[in-house]
Amino acid sequence: MKKIVIFSSLTGNTKKVANSIASALNCKSINYTQISLQELENYDFIAIGFYIDKGDMDSDFKGFTSQIRSKKIGLFITMGGDTNSEYAKNAIDGFKAKFISQGNEILVTFYSQGAIDPKIIEKMREMAKIYPNDKRYKITPEKEARWLQASTHPDKTDLENAKNAFLALKI
Repeated sequence: MKKIVIFSSLTGNTKKVANSIASALNCKSINYTQISLQELENYDFIAIGFYIDKGDMDSDFKGFTSQIRSKKIGLFITMGGDTNSEYAKNAIDGFKAKFISQGNEILVTFYSQGAIDPKIIEKMREMAKIYPNDKRYKITPEKEARWLQASTHPDKTDLENAKNAFLALKI
Protein backbone atom coordinates (compact mmCIF):
# COMPACT_ATOMS: atom_id res chain seq x y z
CA MET A 1 0.00 0.00 0.00
CA LYS A 2 1.44 3.36 -1.03
CA LYS A 3 1.17 5.90 1.83
CA ILE A 4 1.79 9.59 2.37
CA VAL A 5 1.32 12.15 5.14
CA ILE A 6 0.12 15.60 4.10
CA PHE A 7 -0.35 18.48 6.48
CA SER A 8 -1.03 22.15 7.02
CA SER A 9 1.02 23.73 9.80
CA LEU A 10 1.21 27.34 10.95
CA THR A 11 3.56 27.20 13.94
CA GLY A 12 5.23 23.82 13.36
CA ASN A 13 3.11 21.78 15.78
CA THR A 14 1.28 19.82 13.10
CA LYS A 15 4.47 19.34 11.11
CA LYS A 16 6.10 17.66 14.14
CA VAL A 17 3.18 15.26 14.49
CA ALA A 18 3.14 14.64 10.72
CA ASN A 19 6.83 13.76 10.70
CA SER A 20 6.34 11.39 13.61
CA ILE A 21 3.49 9.62 11.83
CA ALA A 22 5.48 9.45 8.58
CA SER A 23 8.35 7.87 10.48
CA ALA A 24 6.00 5.22 11.86
CA LEU A 25 4.47 4.54 8.45
CA ASN A 26 7.82 4.61 6.66
CA CYS A 27 6.65 7.18 4.15
CA LYS A 28 7.17 10.84 3.35
CA SER A 29 5.56 13.79 5.09
CA ILE A 30 4.85 16.84 2.96
CA ASN A 31 3.17 20.19 3.30
CA TYR A 32 0.06 20.20 1.12
CA THR A 33 1.36 23.23 -0.80
CA GLN A 34 4.12 21.01 -2.20
CA ILE A 35 1.91 18.35 -3.76
CA SER A 36 -0.91 18.39 -6.28
CA LEU A 37 -4.24 16.68 -5.99
CA GLN A 38 -3.32 14.70 -9.10
CA GLU A 39 -0.23 13.35 -7.34
CA LEU A 40 -2.38 12.19 -4.41
CA GLU A 41 -4.17 9.86 -6.80
CA ASN A 42 -1.03 7.67 -6.66
CA TYR A 43 -1.53 6.91 -2.96
CA ASP A 44 -3.75 4.26 -1.36
CA PHE A 45 -3.60 5.78 2.13
CA ILE A 46 -3.32 9.46 3.05
CA ALA A 47 -2.72 10.69 6.59
CA ILE A 48 -4.16 14.20 6.68
CA GLY A 49 -3.17 16.62 9.44
CA PHE A 50 -4.01 20.20 10.26
CA TYR A 51 -4.29 22.69 13.07
CA ILE A 52 -7.60 23.95 14.39
CA ASP A 53 -8.23 27.62 13.68
CA LYS A 54 -11.44 29.02 15.16
CA GLY A 55 -12.96 25.55 15.17
CA ASP A 56 -12.01 24.64 11.61
CA MET A 57 -9.06 23.91 9.35
CA ASP A 58 -7.48 26.87 7.59
CA SER A 59 -9.44 27.90 4.49
CA ASP A 60 -6.75 27.09 1.90
CA PHE A 61 -6.27 23.59 3.26
CA LYS A 62 -10.03 23.16 3.51
CA GLY A 63 -10.30 23.93 -0.21
CA PHE A 64 -7.52 21.47 -0.99
CA THR A 65 -8.96 18.63 1.09
CA SER A 66 -12.49 19.17 -0.24
CA GLN A 67 -11.30 17.53 -3.44
CA ILE A 68 -9.89 14.36 -1.86
CA ARG A 69 -12.25 11.52 -2.70
CA SER A 70 -12.49 7.75 -2.34
CA LYS A 71 -9.34 7.31 -0.27
CA LYS A 72 -8.39 5.48 2.90
CA ILE A 73 -7.58 8.26 5.34
CA GLY A 74 -6.10 8.81 8.75
CA LEU A 75 -6.95 12.18 10.32
CA PHE A 76 -4.84 14.00 12.87
CA ILE A 77 -5.26 17.46 14.30
CA THR A 78 -3.42 19.76 16.65
CA MET A 79 -5.17 22.28 18.82
CA GLY A 80 -4.28 24.65 21.63
CA GLY A 81 -7.17 23.43 23.75
CA ASP A 82 -7.72 20.31 25.80
CA THR A 83 -7.78 17.26 23.54
CA ASN A 84 -9.95 15.41 26.06
CA SER A 85 -12.70 18.02 25.84
CA GLU A 86 -16.11 17.73 24.25
CA TYR A 87 -14.99 20.50 21.88
CA ALA A 88 -12.13 18.33 20.59
CA LYS A 89 -14.38 15.29 20.18
CA ASN A 90 -16.98 17.30 18.29
CA ALA A 91 -14.29 18.82 16.08
CA ILE A 92 -12.83 15.46 15.03
CA ASP A 93 -16.33 14.01 14.52
CA GLY A 94 -17.18 16.92 12.22
CA PHE A 95 -14.02 16.45 10.19
CA LYS A 96 -14.64 12.72 9.93
CA ALA A 97 -18.14 13.38 8.63
CA LYS A 98 -16.78 15.82 6.05
CA PHE A 99 -14.30 13.30 4.65
CA ILE A 100 -16.79 10.43 4.76
CA SER A 101 -19.30 12.57 2.80
CA GLN A 102 -16.63 12.79 0.08
CA GLY A 103 -16.52 8.99 -0.20
CA ASN A 104 -13.41 8.50 1.92
CA GLU A 105 -12.93 5.79 4.53
CA ILE A 106 -11.53 6.96 7.87
CA LEU A 107 -9.20 4.33 9.35
CA VAL A 108 -7.81 6.24 12.33
CA THR A 109 -8.04 9.60 14.08
CA PHE A 110 -5.61 11.29 16.42
CA TYR A 111 -5.50 14.65 18.09
CA SER A 112 -2.68 16.33 19.93
CA GLN A 113 -2.44 19.45 21.94
CA GLY A 114 -0.20 22.05 20.38
CA ALA A 115 1.23 25.35 21.43
CA ILE A 116 -0.99 28.33 20.69
CA ASP A 117 0.45 30.78 18.20
CA PRO A 118 1.88 33.67 20.27
CA LYS A 119 0.21 36.11 17.85
CA ILE A 120 -3.18 34.71 18.85
CA ILE A 121 -2.39 35.08 22.55
CA GLU A 122 -1.28 38.67 21.95
CA LYS A 123 -4.50 39.36 20.04
CA MET A 124 -6.49 37.92 22.96
CA ARG A 125 -4.64 40.22 25.36
CA GLU A 126 -5.42 43.20 23.12
CA MET A 127 -9.10 42.24 23.02
CA ALA A 128 -9.14 42.00 26.82
CA LYS A 129 -7.93 45.61 27.01
CA ILE A 130 -10.45 46.84 24.45
CA TYR A 131 -13.38 44.94 26.02
CA PRO A 132 -12.57 44.68 29.75
CA ASN A 133 -16.14 43.73 30.67
CA ASP A 134 -16.56 40.99 28.06
CA LYS A 135 -16.14 37.55 29.67
CA ARG A 136 -14.89 36.05 26.39
CA TYR A 137 -11.75 38.17 26.53
CA LYS A 138 -11.08 38.20 30.26
CA ILE A 139 -7.55 36.97 31.01
CA THR A 140 -7.89 34.70 34.03
CA PRO A 141 -5.26 32.72 35.92
CA GLU A 142 -6.90 29.57 34.51
CA LYS A 143 -6.54 30.85 30.96
CA GLU A 144 -2.90 31.78 31.57
CA ALA A 145 -2.29 28.28 32.98
CA ARG A 146 -3.88 26.65 29.89
CA TRP A 147 -1.71 28.75 27.58
CA LEU A 148 1.41 27.85 29.54
CA GLN A 149 0.49 24.15 29.59
CA ALA A 150 -0.25 24.15 25.83
CA SER A 151 3.13 25.76 25.12
CA THR A 152 4.89 22.48 25.96
CA HIS A 153 3.06 20.51 23.24
CA PRO A 154 3.37 18.51 21.16
CA ASP A 155 5.80 16.77 23.47
CA LYS A 156 7.59 13.40 23.24
CA THR A 157 4.55 11.59 24.62
CA ASP A 158 2.25 13.23 22.05
CA LEU A 159 4.58 12.21 19.22
CA GLU A 160 4.83 8.62 20.49
CA ASN A 161 1.04 8.46 20.84
CA ALA A 162 0.68 9.68 17.25
CA LYS A 163 3.08 7.01 16.02
CA ASN A 164 1.29 4.31 17.97
CA ALA A 165 -2.15 5.35 16.74
CA PHE A 166 -1.04 4.99 13.11
CA LEU A 167 1.11 1.88 13.69
CA ALA A 168 -2.01 0.15 15.02
CA LEU A 169 -3.42 0.24 11.48
CA LYS A 170 -0.99 -2.45 10.31
CA ILE A 171 -0.96 -1.05 6.78
